[in-house]
Amino acid sequence: MVWEVVTDQAWADARPSWSFYAFLTLATMIAGIAVVLDSSVLVVGAMVVGPEFGAVAAVATGLALREWRLVAGGLRLLVLGFALAIAITALFALAARAAGWIDPGSLTAPRPLTAFIWKPDRWSFVVALLAGTAGTLSLTAGRSNALVGVFISVTTVPAAGNLALALALWVPSEMGGAALQLVVNLSGMLLAGVVTLVVQRAVWHHVGRRGSQRPATALRKLQALRSYSASRSRTTPASRSASSWAWSAAPASTITRTSGSVPDGRSSTRPVPASSTSTCCTAASTRSS
Repeated sequence: MVWEVVTDQAWADARPSWSFYAFLTLATMIAGIAVVLDSSVLVVGAMVVGPEFGAVAAVATGLALREWRLVAGGLRLLVLGFALAIAITALFALAARAAGWIDPGSLTAPRPLTAFIWKPDRWSFVVALLAGTAGTLSLTAGRSNALVGVFISVTTVPAAGNLALALALWVPSEMGGAALQLVVNLSGMLLAGVVTLVVQRAVWHHVGRRGSQRPATALRKLQALRSYSASRSRTTPASRSASSWAWSAAPASTITRTSGSVPDGRSSTRPVPASSTSTCCTAASTRSS
């Protein structure tokens, strides 16, 4: 895993943009409508549209790598983003109340499908931990398809929508619960992200050290093989010269020199150069003449 790539992505996610504010506001408004209609389908839709996990991952990356400017940028984006989304959703809720579409009873009425949004429990934190771990792994491993499941698992955006309606319609009994649900989910994802990144960094550092030792061992073996080959190349020509000398000397040593075996004009049976042969032939022809 290349940490420079992870850091660059975190900086990109912590940078304010109109798209982040727009998608978060739209998701919060969808969640508000889901609360009024008690629609679990709209709750899931709001979760998918919400872009907040990128900022959460940026804060976790900054904490894990001790990039404090990154932490500050991600936290600022989350606070401003949710504040703006809740404020705009509350304004639309006030407009809907003025038009007679909703009233405080829209929140206080039984909502079996969406009542969990403003009632956090221990499972809310557990789910946030699991979703934060899965989301961080999906970002570092390049498996972005797993992020959809992370968005659906956490209740950040629905809690923001419920809080906006509770403020607009002034239902204090749901304000605290919705705000606590938002904080629990963000805190769980942030904690899980930091722990996951720290563990990943430690594991990859250990793997990198073991991987760096293996090439060194292979290099030593290669150097030993080259030294052996060089020593073989130095000794082989000497042995070949000795063998050639032995084979050339063997025929001359086995010939018995007799008086009848030496040709005329020759004092030895050893081969003579071409110039010497021509001289001997000239001398022989002179004697015969």
